[in-house]
Amino acid sequence: GQVPPLPSRVRIQSRKTCLAYFYLTELHPELSKLRCFWMLATSTIVFFLKSVWLGRRSIWRALGQVDSMIDIAISRLNGTSIKEALED
Repeated sequence: GQVPPLPSRVRIQSRKTCLAYFYLTELHPELSKLRCFWMLATSTIVFFLKSVWLGRRSIWRALGQVDSMIDIAISRLNGTSIKEALED
């Protein structure tokens, strides 16, 4: 298959990484889902700020994390596992 352009790969990789972090909190109840979501939100803000100085790669990472946080919020509202979003 054809390899997607770099911005798409960075965004997809960032999204999948964040979903994997959150899925880990689903597997281990002793880990805090709220703390994980907070960590993802703050790192997204950092990536947005870094994009001002470092260029576009950080903006694609931030957008990938925003995608994953939307997926997480939707799964929490629907009462489903994040595993489904991780597998797509």
